[in-house]
Order: sequence, then C-alpha cells, then structure tokens
Amino acid sequence: MKKILFISHDASRTGAPMLLFNLLIWLKNTKNINYNITVLLGDGGELQQDFSNNFKTFLLNKKYNFINKRINNIANKVYAKYLKKRIFNKNWDLIFSNTIVNGHILQQFTNKSIPKIAYVHELEDSINLFIKRGKAAKTLELANLFFCGSQMVQQTLTEKFNIATQKTKVMYSFINFKNELYQKKENLNIELRKELDIHPNATVVGMLGSLINRKGPDLFFKTAAKCSEQLFHFVWVGANNKQELNSKLTELNINNKNSSILVSSANYHQYYSLIDVLFLSSREDPYPLVMAEASAYGIPIICFDGAGGTQEFIDDKIGFIAPFEDIDFVSEKLKYFSEGNNSKKNAKYIQQKSLQWHDIEKSARIIVNEIAKLTS
Repeated sequence: MKKILFISHDASRTGAPMLLFNLLIWLKNTKNINYNITVLLGDGGELQQDFSNNFKTFLLNKKYNFINKRINNIANKVYAKYLKKRIFNKNWDLIFSNTIVNGHILQQFTNKSIPKIAYVHELEDSINLFIKRGKAAKTLELANLFFCGSQMVQQTLTEKFNIATQKTKVMYSFINFKNELYQKKENLNIELRKELDIHPNATVVGMLGSLINRKGPDLFFKTAAKCSEQLFHFVWVGANNKQELNSKLTELNINNKNSSILVSSANYHQYYSLIDVLFLSSREDPYPLVMAEASAYGIPIICFDGAGGTQEFIDDKIGFIAPFEDIDFVSEKLKYFSEGNNSKKNAKYIQQKSLQWHDIEKSARIIVNEIAKLTS
C-alpha cells in the first residue's frame, strides 16, 4: 500500500482545499485504489474537521494558548519534534502538494528523493508574490510533476518560470457528479428570493468567492450600480463572517437595493438554484471551482479576457468574455439575459460540456496513473 502525504496550505472553504478534499474522498471510496493517505494542513479552517474525520490529519501551524509563555514554548518544541518524526523524517512513497505555496514545507523533508507532485492553481502575479514570501520557489525547484489548473497556468510555468513542458499536465478543476445532484430547485429559488427580498422576475447575477481584490468584488458591485435601473439583483456569497460582511458593505459602498453580500457556509450550493448568470469578476483566477460548479448547474458565465483559464471553457453557447475590467461591456451583455433571452436556453448544453470537462472520474484516474508512474 502506497504511503502518500497530501499537503494543503490551509483548510478554508475555498476552491483549492475543497478540490483536494473531494479528490481524497474519491480516492478513499474507489475500489482497487489502496493508498495509505495522510494529510498535512499548513493552517486550519472550516474544512479541518472534515479532513480529520476522514483521514489521518496533522496541522503544521498548530497554536497553543497556555497562559504561561514558558509552557507554550515547550509545547511548541515538543510538537515540532512530533511533526519531524511523523511527517518530515518519514519515507513517503509520494508527496502531493496542492497549490504552489507549500514550497517552504516541501524543503523540510529529510529524504530529498521522495517524488513530488504539485497541483498549481496560481498565475504569474500570485506566484511572484509567494516567491517573495518564501513559499513558492522551492515548489518550482522540487516538484517532479506539475498539474496545471488551466492551459494559462501551464503557459505561465513554462514561459515565465522555465519549467519543462514535459513536467506539466493540464488538470482542470473537477467535481463529483455522483455525490451532488446538479439540478436547480425551483422551490429553493422562490424561498431565497423571499429571504433576500429579490423581485420574482429579477435576473440574479451571482458570484461565489473570497472578498479579496484578486476576485474583483469592487468590479462586481460597480457593475451592480450600473445596472440599478434594470431588474437585476447581484448576490456575492463568500464573506468569512458577519464582521467582514459589514466591513465590505462599507468599503464597497454597497447601499443600493439590488445588491447582497452573504456569509459563506457549508450549504453554499443552494445559491446555484438562485443564480441566473455567473459574473466571474476576477482579475486573476486560474480556473475557479465555482465556474465548474456553476456550469454543472447549467448557469451561463461572463468572465474577463486574460484573467485566467475560464475563457478556455466558454464558447458562444455558454456566455461572454469581456475585455479586461470592462464593466460597461459586462452591463450590456447582462441585458442580453434580461431582455427576453432566457438564461436557461442553453442550460443542457452547458451541463453536458461541464460533465465532459470537470468530471472527477476522468481527472482522478489521470492523477492515479501519474502517481503510479512516479512510485513504480
């Protein structure tokens, strides 16, 4: 049985950790795949308990809160020795590092010959930022194989960071079509519209993601302001808590009735029954999980040109690619869906293409095959 360590930079309810968790559950539940799986989390988060409930899980940046500083220091030293024995001195058959930001972790392993796979979800600006923070350079140096979240990620690694093309393989975000029924629920749509005070006939423009500059919440809500005279409602799901939600309401100057920010939760999937159009307002997003999920529900998509790999998926039946940060263009295209052009028109086509591109069954088999090559 192969002993494989999977590393996640944290356990937040965001795309990369969720992608890894879904992969591990698939590996755990699939016959004839016998891995001894261990998980190392750089930091905790909402998914930490889910990881711990299913796999042997260790937390790198464990924080002790003893009142006595001396006891805290002793506890930290003891835990560091424990991790060294259980993680860093162990002869794993393979290390699978999810995201590029685990380089500072990869360099700590005693046995430098352990084969390593890095699943990269970042583009040039983010990679350079994490290199400056000391978290990415060692990933680029030590990984034997790079799964790339999109063709744009692959191009970034080979052209900007001199990674050999033969060491890269494109692997789009994937979802388990068997575990989740990707069908909109009309009763849930009605219920959520009442809860959020959304007009029954309004076109709902949605986005799910962290409220960070890279995701473009400012662009999303500036577009909402431009569309305030039409029957639209803009919903962003992704605030970490109510404190961040209130802070962003003030920062983004959101006070018009056609906009909502919601706190993210484990049942975030319910909002896909509400959303008519996904406006992926990101400035940089290699290939977001939210896009794979939204398309699985048959939801049309608008994104910015040059912002990431989403445009590799979009065609004229799926949505529109707007010039970078051009919210006037986005506003005009959103009118397309509100002026008698039903957003459900191509839903079946979008769902079918999502199944072809994003099915975990296909992607996970490729991952398994590459693991077998590196551990043979």
